[in-house]
Amino acid sequence: MIIANLGVRERWARYTTVAITAGAIVLVAFSALSGLIAALPGGSLRSLAPALILLLASALGGSLLATPVRSFLARKLPFDAESPVVLLALVGVILVVGEQASYQAGHDALAAVGKAPQLQPLDVVLQEIPLLLLAIFSVGLFTRRSPAAVLERLGIVRPALWQLLVATAVAGAFYAVSQGGQHLQEQLDPALARRLEESTSHYYAAIAGVFGIAVIALAPGIAEESLFRGALQPRLGMVLAALAFTAVHTQYALTIDTLLVFTLGCGLGAVRRFLNTTTAITAHAAYNALAGIGIPTFLWPAGVGAEVALLILAGLAWRLARPAVFKA
Repeated sequence: MIIANLGVRERWARYTTVAITAGAIVLVAFSALSGLIAALPGGSLRSLAPALILLLASALGGSLLATPVRSFLARKLPFDAESPVVLLALVGVILVVGEQASYQAGHDALAAVGKAPQLQPLDVVLQEIPLLLLAIFSVGLFTRRSPAAVLERLGIVRPALWQLLVATAVAGAFYAVSQGGQHLQEQLDPALARRLEESTSHYYAAIAGVFGIAVIALAPGIAEESLFRGALQPRLGMVLAALAFTAVHTQYALTIDTLLVFTLGCGLGAVRRFLNTTTAITAHAAYNALAGIGIPTFLWPAGVGAEVALLILAGLAWRLARPAVFKA
């Protein structure tokens, strides 16, 4: 990403970015072809699916090397078709989503999570640091922007009190939707719902106590929102940013929870679009904290009442603070 940002002004860096991007596409294509060759003798569609998904991802990524294709997309999305940063970001998102979809199609992700070492608070921080670094360097820290300009580009500003109220209300709404999604999963496929519960309970068992909850709330909230909503969404749009966000949450396999992650990404994208990234960070962190703590069943009526009150207060605060939104 540093070279790509230099490529905005330097020709050598632009060509280097194109070469790196093309190389990544070729590697994915070779991986796909190798998988196809290995699976073809007597292979079923299920065994061919992972390689076919990778092949599709490499084809889509390869098409973006053509400037006319990017120019066509630029009519729908707010980016510069000539920008090497945009090229790398677009292809990167497509390849990451393709890789993760291929993995899900060819592996039992829940079994892998259930056998994996339990996630520790330090692991969470170490996982999120690369995403935060990618966010700040992808928007040109030290190459095109100063630290203050980077924060402005990412939408990280000092929030108003009413925006924090909105974030809290949004977090409560997300939690209610997630509980409804889990109930739906139990109704549709009880066995799969049980496996999902067992694997995630094992994986997050060590994330407990005040410190553990604080880490699982703050680290992903800050890093993931800075990257997906702060850096990516203003250029690639809400849907692509939410897809990329979903792709890094592979622990839920192909379940309702994965759809919920995408929905959460779109919801946080709306918060970023109408408010700012800081509010999205707050909403994400508050939701993670709620999910980590949990609300006992006997407190649900009180929780629903509190959420309704929060939504009403947040709506009133938004109306008073941003009347132009309602007049438009």
